[in-house]
Amino acid sequence: MDVEQFKEDVRVGRITTDRLIGLVVSLLEKIDQLERQLGGSATQKCPEPFSVRAEEKRQEARGKKRKRKQRSRGGRKRTAEKVAQAVRTEKVFPAGLAEADCWLSHTRVVWRVENGQAVLVAYEIYRGPKNQYGKIPGVFGRSEFGWCRPGSFTPAPTPNRTCKFPSIRLSR
Repeated sequence: MDVEQFKEDVRVGRITTDRLIGLVVSLLEKIDQLERQLGGSATQKCPEPFSVRAEEKRQEARGKKRKRKQRSRGGRKRTAEKVAQAVRTEKVFPAGLAEADCWLSHTRVVWRVENGQAVLVAYEIYRGPKNQYGKIPGVFGRSEFGWCRPGSFTPAPTPNRTCKFPSIRLSR
């Protein structure tokens, strides 16, 4: 039976509603028969949930242990963590000012070499009334690395450091 011809017959009224209902019922029976031959519905749901988490749970139930990723420590360490690691804390005041005139500004952590080992030292830096602050001995600018413990090692002065290019002087 041609589909277009069938549509036309239904519109005109040549096919009765009883015949139409019988045709639908026979088609539904044919679908049921074909599904039984295939072994069930084509859109059958899986009896178990399927996801990575569900698979891990199934493996744990079978006795396999879950492998956890170890997080590698990346990025910068917070100052609070460095202060907690510091061996000792020292106070640094501005030169020429009394301790009573100063207040705590911030804390810096500096690596020092003491007795052949690298050691973290926390410095509490105090500020004075004219925004002067204490300078950590042996530390340049905002660096985290300094010389050895102040007083234990003094580098030899190098008045005329040289470079491999004779026209360039490194110091004044």
